Amino acid sequence: MRRTGPHWRLTVTAAIVAGLVFGGFALAQAPWLAPAGEKGKKNPLPADKASLDLGRKVAETNCVPCHGNHYRGDGPAAVALNPVACLTGRPGPGPRSP
Repeated sequence: MRRTGPHWRLTVTAAIVAGLVFGGFALAQAPWLAPAGEKGKKNPLPADKASLDLGRKVAETNCVPCHGNHYRGDGPAAVALNPVACLTGRPGPGPRSP
């Protein structure tokens, strides 16, 4: 039996694509852990009003469009994401952010 022709190539291509897709999903679901050398580091920024205001402004600009106001993955840009960008630890988007 010769392993050539469109059917064989299609089967091999489909198997490779399926492996990449499902393997990517499996890797994406693994929890992120901070490296051991980084766990003990302290935040170099003071927890004062100016620092908190700056952090809030950065989050509103860079995070809220996808993650939403309550980080449930329901921001206006989240419709283009799969999987959703929920940071609450619950699967899928939560209730719509106000």
